[in-house]
Amino acid sequence: SLALTTILTTLDRLHDKGILAREKEGKAYHYRAAVSEDALQERIVAGVLGDLLAQFPKAVAAYFAEPDTSAPGNPAN
Repeated sequence: SLALTTILTTLDRLHDKGILAREKEGKAYHYRAAVSEDALQERIVAGVLGDLLAQFPKAVAAYFAEPDTSAPGNPAN
């Protein structure tokens, strides 16, 4: 099982990133989603693609120019 400090640290980091909102209730915080699921997915994809473009610009450009039709998950399969 996870330690309480691990969970609290994770919640705090998600709050700092704007993914969770929190309100103080007594001595504790009440957390809720601050963004929609679609907005979070878009944010994750943009971050991953940005990282890939920064590290492997030629490979990413080549993939989108001519996708490997044998790759798993490719819509052409």
